[in-house]
Amino acid sequence: MAQPQKGMTNINNKKVVNGVTYNSAIVIPSTVTTIGVNSFRMNSLDHIEILGSSLTTIGAYAFQNDNFKEIILLQSVVTIHNNAFANCEQLKSINLENVQVIGSEAFYYCSALRQVKFVDLKTLGSASFRRSGLQIITFETTELAKIEAGAFKECYYLTTVDFVEGKNAGLLIIEEEAFINRDNMREIIIPKSVEEIKEKAEEV
Repeated sequence: MAQPQKGMTNINNKKVVNGVTYNSAIVIPSTVTTIGVNSFRMNSLDHIEILGSSLTTIGAYAFQNDNFKEIILLQSVVTIHNNAFANCEQLKSINLENVQVIGSEAFYYCSALRQVKFVDLKTLGSASFRRSGLQIITFETTELAKIEAGAFKECYYLTTVDFVEGKNAGLLIIEEEAFINRDNMREIIIPKSVEEIKEKAEEV
């Protein structure tokens, strides 16, 4: 099985992966700081192990359409770009407490994903969790000012959105269709700090 080389700092589809198929499992060396665009896209990975604490960034489409059920992100990971885990339909668990930036459609159609918690989040992209299997969302972030359009649209299994009291003072705007089309939840208690709720932001 092909593996990234020890000592590398950046995994990039064009420069390192270069068309190699990584079957089943991959180990990310402790020296890697960035997993670049398309790095392991559509490689049918079912296991990922990240060594060390150097990794800070996961690039766009990096793991799109892979098969792993769980990924443990180290505290060093702060940025997840657009579509990074899109269509990872078997992904059940991922820790996002330390992540500061989540790009558009980063977890689109992660249909097995049930729960997420945000603590250090500053940016949440449009449609970032659209059509995911989320049931529980917990917000404990003081620096997130806006929930972008369609962020949790069509999360049909959603039952709980918990804006922890006193820990979401920075949230000002909820964009259109952010929580629209949820079948199992009738009401969301919006933080008092919110100044603007766009059209259809939280309709059932």
